Amino acid sequence: MLFIAFFFLLMKGVQTGAGELLSLLEKTSTGKDEAPNAILQSSIWINEGITGMSVLIGVWVFRVFIDKKTVGSLGFAWHGFAGHAWTGFWSALAMVGAGTLVLMAFKYLSFTDAGFDIVSLISNLGLMLLVAFAEELLFRGYLLNNMMQSMDKWLALVISALLFVSVHLGNPNAQDSIIPMIEIFVGGIMLGVNYIYTKNLWFGIFLHFGWNFFMGPVLGYEVSGLNLKPILTQSLSGPNLWTGGSFGFEGSILSLILNMLLTASLVFFYERSPLKTSKMLYLKN
Repeated sequence: MLFIAFFFLLMKGVQTGAGELLSLLEKTSTGKDEAPNAILQSSIWINEGITGMSVLIGVWVFRVFIDKKTVGSLGFAWHGFAGHAWTGFWSALAMVGAGTLVLMAFKYLSFTDAGFDIVSLISNLGLMLLVAFAEELLFRGYLLNNMMQSMDKWLALVISALLFVSVHLGNPNAQDSIIPMIEIFVGGIMLGVNYIYTKNLWFGIFLHFGWNFFMGPVLGYEVSGLNLKPILTQSLSGPNLWTGGSFGFEGSILSLILNMLLTASLVFFYERSPLKTSKMLYLKN
């Protein structure tokens, strides 16, 4: 547990340092030729690039030299888990799609414009892949995996979800309401439920990516407070409790309800139909 705490604090320190560098770059960029949106996009890439690479290097060092195991043992088997991966992806699209339809039905949301910028789309695609892969590797692959070795899997899941919340506290507009942090905590539980039964990362990676990409770069919601150039331009009105306000869809009670429903469904499924592969994976690790 000591190594786990040290590793997390190290990664948190890198994230904080990257955030400070971002602020400095944005201040020094003011008044230059680069457009504000371009400055924002490049700043986000710098932040996530530094954080993502630090996670990849940090996990490799700690897994190989401290745990004396391979990085692959964290849960990268594809054979037998492709269905889990695509279930995660389509579940994400179903949740965001359902939430969007509800907001449109209540006339809280409308789409005012559409534009296709291939450079922005590819940039956002790469960014969302990096975020999903790095965060799942860190929180589910390394932290949750290691904590499960020394404590009850449900307690480990709760702690990993709380750690997941802690790195989002500094996101733009995160302090506007308590709902975003509750939703991110539930999201951390949802992303980890599959892992505690299967010890495989692909479900979480595909769900995380599908959720972020469809929500932000496609439909135009803020992604955890970050505003990315989308394909669709939206207009939100109505109570922040339902729309999420400046934090985006993740800050809404609607998103929280959808996350809770999927989490409950996953627990019900795995408790009723325990996977033989999960038992085999526990034995191997």
